[in-house]
Amino acid sequence: MMPSHYVFPGIGQHSKDLIVKKVAEYYGIKTVDLYRKTREREFVEPRQLATSIMKYACGMTHEDLSFEFRQSNGTIWHAKNTVINLYSSNSEYRNRVNEIMEILFPFAEERESILAKMLDPDSDKLKLREGRKVLPQRVRDVSLKTELCNY
Repeated sequence: MMPSHYVFPGIGQHSKDLIVKKVAEYYGIKTVDLYRKTREREFVEPRQLATSIMKYACGMTHEDLSFEFRQSNGTIWHAKNTVINLYSSNSEYRNRVNEIMEILFPFAEERESILAKMLDPDSDKLKLREGRKVLPQRVRDVSLKTELCNY
């Protein structure tokens, strides 16, 4: 079990600022460069990784990340899928991600948990299914008829 940051003062709670700072330092770019609206590979790859880590370490939604990085919601989804694809197909990228995760999360249990969530392609789909309120068929038919009658 991981110790809490409340119990041990030296252990900090992960914040989006810390994640952005460490990812930028690892890639040798300025923190501000991650927020730039550019498609240059040297900035896109760290930004995609930072958004994926922030989503699962800080519990941010796609909308929060879109607002934070001034990107569209589709761009955030694309970033998540790109991280999954590159991690599974490119060993150099996998090593970089693992090194950054070791810097950010010193405890193996926490690191593995976040990485597993990050690399699960169905993790967001399950949340959408669980969060959706499904009405019974009879109620759906009545509401449809009501909407049609209102025109």
